[in-house]
Amino acid sequence: MPGSLDASQPRCFVMVKLMIVWAVRIVSAWPDGRDDESYLLGDRRGRESVVPHGQAVLLRFPLRDRAFAVWGGLKWAYSSMVDHIDRIDGVITWKPSSQGCCATDLKLQQCGINIVSRCRFCLTCAEDELHLFWQCPISRSLWTWILNIFGFHTGNQSISFQSLISLATNRSQAIKDTWAAVITYIITEIWHIRNACTFDNRSINLENIKRKIMMNFQETLILLKSCMHNKIEDLIIFSSLKMSSRPVHHRRIFECFWIPPHENQIKICCDSCSKGNPGFSGAGIVIRNHRGNTLAAMSIGLGICTNFMVDTLAIILGMEWAFDQGWSNVWIASDSMAAIRCFTANNIPGFIHSR
Repeated sequence: MPGSLDASQPRCFVMVKLMIVWAVRIVSAWPDGRDDESYLLGDRRGRESVVPHGQAVLLRFPLRDRAFAVWGGLKWAYSSMVDHIDRIDGVITWKPSSQGCCATDLKLQQCGINIVSRCRFCLTCAEDELHLFWQCPISRSLWTWILNIFGFHTGNQSISFQSLISLATNRSQAIKDTWAAVITYIITEIWHIRNACTFDNRSINLENIKRKIMMNFQETLILLKSCMHNKIEDLIIFSSLKMSSRPVHHRRIFECFWIPPHENQIKICCDSCSKGNPGFSGAGIVIRNHRGNTLAAMSIGLGICTNFMVDTLAIILGMEWAFDQGWSNVWIASDSMAAIRCFTANNIPGFIHSR
């Protein structure tokens, strides 16, 4: 059956199909089936007409805007399928991070709806996405609250979606995932409270909003699989959020050393690599004296070669450089025992004799 969901399909594709069905319902009609209700809707010229509820939803927004909103929401939801963020919250978070995808008063005015715009929180400024999510005193208090928990500082930089995401760039993956989840739930809760104030005449209580954000965040802790850094900063953040510590990547420290050559001797360190055997390959050579000073460094692409051929050619290239510079006392260092045995046993491969 076309459009049916097959249990044998991967989970991600099944989720995308479900999201497409959900999005089409949002665009085509109201989800709860209230098509029998009628609404008074004004057009761009100020004329009013009575239309069914489903048509009213469609008429308020142009087809192009609805298509972009649905497609962008699907992309954001699909990208969060492999993460720890709820799918619906991911779609809501995508809207303010894009350009003009939230149904704010400014968006309605741009669509030709003559309404008076006023922020539902501060009741002083006009409502648009920039003010609602980032500049309103209520929203800024929520961002200041969570920034203090994480110990992030924005300085004189204005708060935006991109600037908030960039604050966790150099932190551990666990902090990055936690920070992304917190941003998602704050944006989602701001939009939900805005709708509650608009349609249900509810009052604003910052403590209840913070409590609900933390409750939503606690539900995602079981999905956090990333690791933290073994630093006090990460432990303080997890303690403030009432989270248990995350696993830490175990590090093994290997001691390595470099032995310099004797005086009046140079050391040629050769290495090579290839993508496949045979495959596209290349070689690199570093030449130093007894003081550790670098005399030369070179790299070259060798085309399609086997591992043995490219290791042997790397040694030959280093020897050719030493011969051109007049060096006769040379120490060759290579990680290929097969190539070294060829030279120590005087069993040079045939393709080398042509050089």
